Amino acid sequence: MQQWSSEYSVGNELLDAHHHVFFEMVTELRDDLEKEHKDIDAHTIIAFLSDYIDMHFHVEEQYMTAIGFPELSKHTVVHHQFAEHVNGLLHHSTQSASEVLNFMQQWLIQHILCEDKLYYLHAQRQLHK
Repeated sequence: MQQWSSEYSVGNELLDAHHHVFFEMVTELRDDLEKEHKDIDAHTIIAFLSDYIDMHFHVEEQYMTAIGFPELSKHTVVHHQFAEHVNGLLHHSTQSASEVLNFMQQWLIQHILCEDKLYYLHAQRQLHK
């Protein structure tokens, strides 16, 4: 199970806190799944996490606008594609709750390390101008 670490920092306390909370939510959901007689279905997990992710994407896009991130439109497209995929899972998923958690966690990790780090680097360059 993946835990939050400083390698996921994007240099913004609020966005880092959002990412950290997401990791905690996944850990708690996974712990709940492993408890005896705890029946959480994939639909419940998707709905719960997607609401949080939608809020996070909105805040993140506001931040990227504020720092003048030149790749904002590309980044926003990635967010919309993920939201559409999650919406599809919400309505048509045949995956288990565990598979959904794994997918969402792995997507977020990749997104932070590959996409979000780009606005982090831009913000750092802006600070050192």
